[in-house]
This record gives sequence, C-alpha cells and structure tokens, in this order.
Amino acid sequence: MKTLKLIALVALAFTFSRCKTPTQVTNSSEPSMLEVQQILLATNAKFLQYADTTNGNPWQAIMLTTNWVKSQLNVQSAEALDSTYINIVLKSGLMTTFSFDQVDDSGRSIFKGGGKDIPGAHVSVSGSHSKNTITNKKVLIYSAGNQDFYKNNEIQSLYNIFKSSSLGLDVTLLIDEQCTPEMVDHFGDYGLVILDTHGNPETFMSGIIIEIDTTTKTTEQIKQAILKQQGQVLYDRLLTGDYICVFISKINNKIPNWQKRQGLASVMRVFVSTKHIDKLPEMPGTVIFGSMCYSGYQTILPNGYTPMNTSWMNKKLISYYSFAFNNGSSTTVNAVFAKKMEDSLADAFVIDFDSTKIVHFKPDHKSEYSDPTVAGSNNLWFRHFGADDYSYSNCDTEFTDSRDGKKYKVVCIGNQTWMAENLRYDAPGSVCYNDDAANCDIYGKLYNWNTVMAGASASTSSPSGVKGICPKGWHLPSQAEWNTLFDNLGGPSLAGGAMRSTSALWQAPNTGATNSSGFSAEPGGLYYFANTGVWKYTAIGQLAFWWTTSQSTSANPGPTYTKVTGTDTGISNIGFGASQQEHMNCRCLKD
Repeated sequence: MKTLKLIALVALAFTFSRCKTPTQVTNSSEPSMLEVQQILLATNAKFLQYADTTNGNPWQAIMLTTNWVKSQLNVQSAEALDSTYINIVLKSGLMTTFSFDQVDDSGRSIFKGGGKDIPGAHVSVSGSHSKNTITNKKVLIYSAGNQDFYKNNEIQSLYNIFKSSSLGLDVTLLIDEQCTPEMVDHFGDYGLVILDTHGNPETFMSGIIIEIDTTTKTTEQIKQAILKQQGQVLYDRLLTGDYICVFISKINNKIPNWQKRQGLASVMRVFVSTKHIDKLPEMPGTVIFGSMCYSGYQTILPNGYTPMNTSWMNKKLISYYSFAFNNGSSTTVNAVFAKKMEDSLADAFVIDFDSTKIVHFKPDHKSEYSDPTVAGSNNLWFRHFGADDYSYSNCDTEFTDSRDGKKYKVVCIGNQTWMAENLRYDAPGSVCYNDDAANCDIYGKLYNWNTVMAGASASTSSPSGVKGICPKGWHLPSQAEWNTLFDNLGGPSLAGGAMRSTSALWQAPNTGATNSSGFSAEPGGLYYFANTGVWKYTAIGQLAFWWTTSQSTSANPGPTYTKVTGTDTGISNIGFGASQQEHMNCRCLKD
C-alpha cells in the first residue's frame, strides 16, 4: 500500500433534503445542527476504525462505514460514491456528507494537489483563430485550495502565462481565504475563470474557514460562531444549502492505529453548491475551467442537487472545461495532471490563440488528454463543453505606418498576422503601375528585391528576421512563412482562392475566389525587363506577385516570390529565380 496521509472532510449541507421518500419529515423551524454534528463525529470515528481493520484501504473503509451509517436509527439513507465520501440523509430531513482527501508526505493532496509527476501532459499546441472572439480580457484564477495543492508560489507560473501574454489581460489571482464564496457571484464579470479547488459532484471548495469547537453542544452555539466570523449573509446561505460546511481532520496512517491522529483541526471549510450556481444569472461571455474533482459530473444526483457540469452549462457559458467519463459521470482527478491541464489550456489560449474547440487537445488537435492515474479502460477525459469557435485575438483591424502616416488593414490567419493590403511606402526606386499614382493607392507600390530587403541577406528562416522595407514591428516573410500561410488555408492548391479578393479588379473568371482568409489579394501586376530590352508593365488585373526573403537553390537561382493568378482554379504558385531588378508588390508580416 502506498504511504498516504488522509484528511477527513466532513461536509454539512444546512438544508432540507429534496429526497422524495414517504418517511421524510418536514421541519418548519430552524434546522438543528446538533444531530448533524453527532452523526458526523460518529461516522468519522467509525471510518477510522474500519480503516485500521482494512489496513488503510479507503474503498473498503468507506463501504463498511456506509453500511454502519445505514443501520443508525436516525438515518433514512446513506450512499457511497467512489472511495471518497458518503451522502447521508437523516430522518429529520437534513442532508450531510462525510468525505476524506488523501495527501502525500508533504501534506499536499494526491487528488487535485499532490502525487507523482505525470510526464508529457503539458504541451503547447498550435491552432487557428476563430470566427468569434473572447472579448472580455479579465481573467480570474480562483485558487481556493492553494495550501493543499501547491508548493510555495507555484501557482504564480499559471498567473505569469496570462500576465505576460501579448493580449494585455487583466489578471486576478485569488489564493485561499481570498477566494470567498461571494466571489462566485461575480464569475460572469470575467472572460475566463480557472476554478482551481477541491470538488464534489454538487459542491466545490471556497477559501473560507470557520473555527468550530468540536465539543459544541447546541445549534445556537454553532450559529453564533458562524455569525461572529462570517456574518449573516453567509450563515443564511448555509441554511438554504447554497453553501455547505466541511470539517477537516488530519490522519497519518504511518501510525499503526489511525485513531492516534496528529493535529485534529477544529475548523469548517465553506463549499459552494450547485444550488447556488443555479441561482446565478447567465454568463454568455465567460469560459470556465472546473479544475477540480468531479467537475464533469452530469449524472442525476439522488440528493436533488444539479450535477456540477450541468449546473455550469445551464449558465449559457461560452465553454466549460472539466474532467469527465464518456457516460456523463466523473471522479477524483490527479492533482498534478489537473495542474498541467491548467498550464496547457492557458498556453493554448493566450500564446497559440487556439479556439475553444482545440485548446484542450493534444498537439494533433484531434485527441483529448486523459488522467493516466485513473485505472481501467474507462478514461477520465479532459473535456470541452459548449461553443467551439471562440478564441482570444491580439489581431488589430488596422495599424498606422509611423514613417508616413499611411494606414493598413490587418488580418490574422492561423498564428500569423498579415497586412491585408500591399505596402505603399515611397522608397527610392519604387514605382506605381503604368506610372499612375492612382494605381499605388489601389494596388500598392512595386519594388525590386534589393529595395524590399534594404541591404539584408537572404533568409529561409521562420520568422525570416529581415525587417527590410517593412514598418517597425513588421518584417518581410520568408518562403517558409508563406508556406505556413498556405498550410493554414488548406494547402497550395486551395490557398489562392482563399487569398484572392472577389472584387471586379480581377478580370473574369477569377476562378474559386472567396477571400475567406481576409488576405484580400488584388492583381497588382509586374514591372519587368522584357526581351526587347525595355522595361514593361504587365498582368494588372490578372496576377499578383509578392517578394520573399529567400533565394532559390535550383538550377535557376534568384529570389523567390509568391504568385497568385485568377485563371487557374485558385492555385497559389511559388516562383523561383526572379531577377532582383523585377518590381513586385510587398506584404509584411507582424513580428
């Protein structure tokens, strides 16, 4: 057996059970917590006893304890879930829960907090921009179990991913007692919420702790303790079942007799229930990741509470991420795996700008991660629910060239940000088609290769590293970067149609043009040195040419270029061995 410590979590639901049985007793007076306290203390003692007799086997101890609870005269029903907790309905109509949490030798939770490392779980992926943008740039990291999950300032790494992104996010990190249950009422104020805590199918832990004397004999004494420390609002929500309290005690099973416990903690933790989530307004602009045990639970619960996954999705979120089985249930999730999924999701959202459809996927963008510590063939998946076509975007619609004040439209395609117009910067040696300034306004200027390179050496790298004639913060793309553009648009055989505008500037037939990419290619033509020994303008309305930073290594050496034609079924062609003196258009790529 692995060496573990156990933290017993005894959850109290201060509400009448909705369990519809003929024997339920309805009490119209204020619920008495004395009976609840007694059954929980007795259940805890019995669990420790059975844990000793079963050599510390949590599942056997839970099942034996459940059978014992069922035999008690004041208990209407008791149900075990996994090896984690027991739901108890008393004949008085009150519902309560006994639960425990395994921790390692350092005191951190094995599930959602500790355990051995899981290699390969965190991988930054790369995808594409979406049609819809997550416009709210406020991010909340609600780390209610930080002291259980993390070493020192480990949570800071997740915060830094968001804070250091190019998006200019407004990031709030709440740790432990800063994670008040009232803060949950404001989740809809954020575009993204990482709910990093302990969880059950119908509750998750806030950071609020209430000191409680385990020798308390009356409900009034418990009430006054809560009112003094947390006030009337929290107490009222405890009575309605919106919030639930949790007793915690530490047990070290290295000691032969488990009842020789170290540091019995006389505190209650406050959990938020789905009953409270159900009362919150809809959150149509928010993405939530329930990084906690049982976060993907959708199966109907016998205690009348809405399952966690269902409750959040009923808020009309953009998307909800959780840990779920294929059958709609969930279980405990390994904490290291959960933390790695937080990092992976953060990287994919704000570094790769992936869509909600694929931010949780492996690099193949097709398969989901699963918790490798969950035994058996039924995988516990890191899963997405909700809309799949949203992403953050740092793509401005336009920018201004500080050198001459000219404005350019911008388009994001994949992870690249392109000018959506040809460069019009008036560099020495540049020309307008047919020497007509009006053509420069429409198609941009035509430049030779030496001019666009601005003295830089050829480059095949991605990014090219060549600023060339481009504005500050932009660079001239290499052939590899053009190839990336083509790949993002379905490959060279399809990219031309996706790049070409549908304007009348293209002479018929402009085959397959959709401009679905927003690249808005226009047929600016070419200025070249003809065989007749004179310079000629050609192909306006028919062809578009753009320089790259790369040199051809073929039998026909020279600078390479990209050419798009409107007459060949939308194929995007790569040109080799151009003369450095030919004049073509220029598109710049954002650094």
